[in-house]
Amino acid sequence: MEQLSDQVMAFIPLFVTVVLAVLLLLTLHWLLLARHPEMGNERRLPRQLIMLVLSLAAAVLIAIALPVSVSTRNQVIGLIGVLVSGVIAFSSTTVTTNLMAGLMLRNTRPFRVGDFIRVGEHFGRVAERGLLDTEIQTEHRELVSLPNTYLITNPVEVVLSDGAIVSVTLSLGYDLHHGQVENLLIEAAGEAGLAEPFCQIVEL
Repeated sequence: MEQLSDQVMAFIPLFVTVVLAVLLLLTLHWLLLARHPEMGNERRLPRQLIMLVLSLAAAVLIAIALPVSVSTRNQVIGLIGVLVSGVIAFSSTTVTTNLMAGLMLRNTRPFRVGDFIRVGEHFGRVAERGLLDTEIQTEHRELVSLPNTYLITNPVEVVLSDGAIVSVTLSLGYDLHHGQVENLLIEAAGEAGLAEPFCQIVEL
């Protein structure tokens, strides 16, 4: 009876650690992610990384609380490290490359959400920046997902969302006086919400 009681007492720290770790992870998941379903990938990514790190830390804490010898406990912690390394090593090279490219784009920040970019034959406004791809919205309101490796291996032309110039070329017949049309174009640009509109005569 005493032996059974000792075994139960040995498992109490493990039980408490598991319960606390699960409750903490569930609470943080609700606070960081679940209660914000409208959150985009741009804001969701750091919170997902936090949850990943905390989950690994919880696994290590549970391994430390195991009622085993120190050598066995070290072997379990080493096994967790080997499993994590194996997942990274044997995962798809495309996924890993896009992941590293996504982290690189977040560090260098060549563009932000809302900026207009042109990469190869693709042009549009940056709608979302994810860990594996970047989503742009084209002029036809279509959403195109570009892998992050594509963005770091090709030249990217960026037009910042603040201070961008919107231009259009218009051809007029000789029966219309350009002065009258200039005033109408400036008035139309002002009604469209554009700041400091102007007209330029390119050629006659």
